[in-house]
Amino acid sequence: MAWLLKRLILGALCFLTWPLAIAGERPTETWPSVDPNTLIILELRTGRQILEPGLIGYDTAGGACVLFHQFTLALDFAIDHYPDRFEGWFLDEDRSFRLQYNGDEVTIGLVSKPLPRGAVFDDAGQACVVLDTLADWFPLDLTYRSSEAVLLVESHVPLPFEERMARQAQGAARSPAQERPSLEEATFAPYAVATAPIIDVSLSSEISRIDQTAASTFIAKGDLLRLTAETYGAGSAETGLDQVRFRIGRRDPRGILPSGPFLTEAMAGDVASLASPLTAAPSFGRGLLLSNRRLDRPDVFDSTDLRGPLPPGWQVELYRNGVFLAVQSAQSGNEYLFEDVALRFGRNLFTLKFYGPQGQRRDVEREILVGSDSLAPGKSRFSLSVNEDGETLFGSRDTGVERGWRALSQLDIGITETLTLGGGVSTYPDTNGQNTFAEGRMRAAIGGWAVLADVAHDLSSGAALSLAAQRGTPRFSLQASLQRFSSFESEQARFIGNSPLRSRADIRLDAQFLQETDVPLVAAFAAAWSENEEGLGRIDARARASTRLGDTYATTAIQHQHQQGTLTSHDVTTGTTLISQNTSSGPWRFNADYQFSPTWELQELSLDKQWLIGKATTTRIRSGYLFRNAQSFGEIGWSTRLDSVAIGAFARISSDQDLSVGVNLTSSLLKPPGAARWQARGQPLTQHGTIMVRPFLDQNADGKLSANEPLLGGVQAAVNGRPVDEDRPTSSNALMLTNLPAFQPVRVELDLSSLDDPFLKPSISDTVAIVPRPGRIQSIDFPLIPTGEVLGTVINRQTGRPIAGLPLELLDGEGVLIDRTRTEFDGFYIFEQLPYDTYHLRIAVDDAKKFGLAIENTPHFRLSSRQDIVEGLNLLVDSRP
Repeated sequence: MAWLLKRLILGALCFLTWPLAIAGERPTETWPSVDPNTLIILELRTGRQILEPGLIGYDTAGGACVLFHQFTLALDFAIDHYPDRFEGWFLDEDRSFRLQYNGDEVTIGLVSKPLPRGAVFDDAGQACVVLDTLADWFPLDLTYRSSEAVLLVESHVPLPFEERMARQAQGAARSPAQERPSLEEATFAPYAVATAPIIDVSLSSEISRIDQTAASTFIAKGDLLRLTAETYGAGSAETGLDQVRFRIGRRDPRGILPSGPFLTEAMAGDVASLASPLTAAPSFGRGLLLSNRRLDRPDVFDSTDLRGPLPPGWQVELYRNGVFLAVQSAQSGNEYLFEDVALRFGRNLFTLKFYGPQGQRRDVEREILVGSDSLAPGKSRFSLSVNEDGETLFGSRDTGVERGWRALSQLDIGITETLTLGGGVSTYPDTNGQNTFAEGRMRAAIGGWAVLADVAHDLSSGAALSLAAQRGTPRFSLQASLQRFSSFESEQARFIGNSPLRSRADIRLDAQFLQETDVPLVAAFAAAWSENEEGLGRIDARARASTRLGDTYATTAIQHQHQQGTLTSHDVTTGTTLISQNTSSGPWRFNADYQFSPTWELQELSLDKQWLIGKATTTRIRSGYLFRNAQSFGEIGWSTRLDSVAIGAFARISSDQDLSVGVNLTSSLLKPPGAARWQARGQPLTQHGTIMVRPFLDQNADGKLSANEPLLGGVQAAVNGRPVDEDRPTSSNALMLTNLPAFQPVRVELDLSSLDDPFLKPSISDTVAIVPRPGRIQSIDFPLIPTGEVLGTVINRQTGRPIAGLPLELLDGEGVLIDRTRTEFDGFYIFEQLPYDTYHLRIAVDDAKKFGLAIENTPHFRLSSRQDIVEGLNLLVDSRP
């Protein structure tokens, strides 16, 4: 049986490693094929706007080429991809475009021109066009920075998205900037010697017929000695405060030291150790962590672990790129842990949707990019963790692990643009003593695949080898791995029965279909085969399909496990179906758990409905039936969030007469900068970024907030172009922006349309890019100054008629050019949002000379608080002889 299973999986691997073409097979008789060994993944940018984070390209003799369809989609060009051609238009409908697949010419507008040799390549049915050729076809300047894997594009004319932003900026309600800022342009919330910490507190109590419980947790985070200090505590009425953890350190994606070695993370205290693909699993204990890796890094090559706090009674659903993956309830220690979450090639946007027992709801997002973090030649990346299993700074934990010290060190060095080599050492205790391993690894781009090879050697005996590969296209992602073990035992080489593993193979496939339709389909398949040294084997297979129609989402997941014993085999197949819909009154969810083998049976059916009452109150009803226990149950919950506390209550009853009721209180305590008293908020704040926005009237025009300058109330803000509904003005009229992504740059912008006085204007800028971090409330001051306007009509003195389209220039009292405009069809002009000052008007110098024009009555005027609007400033223009 084992040899048959191995051959089946080997056959599947061989079949699936063929290139995955979106449009099917096409002949490639004219265009040469790309060299898959030269695969590059680029970030396409224009200015500060990221157009495509994972643009696929290849190095060729004529320079880099990029996939044409992906490139034009990122630029919003209306060029469609047909089976035999690319056809459409770009920038405006008069600029038509046509490129026959495998053809020898391109037609742009009414002109056809031959394709230079080596200008276009074939990549499994996709056109890959050299950058110089793209710059010749389109009015673009392209700059390829190979060491940074960045392609910069500058357009000679506005791109479609730039025109949209310009139109929005001219509207009465000016829209905030849509793009996320880059890390380089954002400021980092500075560290202080000491700040008042942010403290999350949760109290819960539950009473049933046979038991009564009460529990509490708290997390405190703030600056101490220019570091971030974090304390966690949990306990109950029965055990008291039995869990206390503390750690202190720094995290900064740009580096935590002003000089010397580059570090992105340094933590001491109760820390989680790092993981290795073949040897050590992550563990928690007192120790030290140092690293210069990206903070949003995957834990290993093709997967990651997602962990965080989760109060009792809460559930959390995990979605990747909008597709449901898994659901969990609170684990031991009041936390959730999604282990070994598969990562797709390219952008992985994880959404964690939290549901409280009383109807509470909140969402958290995390983004991980795969394929764009290869090291440039000569660059290095390292990490070191040392901690003691099962021991914290405040005592032992009964975790069931063998106590002792563990350490893991890793170092990677970029050799070429496509090759990174590394290695490390790990050691940890178990029942047989201290295990120590030496490790080596390679990461490379080979044949169009991202490849990782790992080797590990137990210094006492045994060795292991792991080969993993991943390939992605805009619609498919394929991962495959093979591991072999020889007398090798480790935490990552999990046992089957009583003997170590001999070999293990995995394959994962994600695919997207019908994405242009109203019912897109996302499917995933994963299979793993493992065999121990006694020849016993096991197959684990998972399949999942997700779709949506409008606001309705449906996901079905099937899991199968086959275990081959010495004399018998065992098969278990289970499934889950989840259907949810977002309605105006609130979401509802239907869940079904069932089993196919060894016998068919329904396990559980449940229906959950929430009603949203206003913005802060939720009522929830859940009912279901447990078939195995022949037990029905019903739950009702209610929650509301006040300014200072969130309150929830629930009642649960089952058909066996078990009744329980409970209540939960959640609050965050904080002391904003400049505030005299502590404040309470009805939402947790310690795990995310918090920013306090202070718009103020800059009376002395120095750009700084003084004690006597008032804060302006009622002003709204946006983050990364999205209005923030969670804003809650404090008593001082400041805005508190919460639940911001930690250690990721965000752009905060004032919504100027929300100002009570439309003549107020930012004296410096109405946008600030900043990197928030948990535990620190960073203040952003927006100085606003009063402004005025001048308007009138330009008239030809000789004819008495208005002059249309005349360029006018506005100069301040020192003769500095401030603004330009053109008169409308009726000669009307207006200059708006002018700070108080003295100004004068003139015809644009070049136009005045060209047409021999002069203003007879060159006007000077002053804007002030007494007169902030100058109306009827009509200009008489003479034509010089």
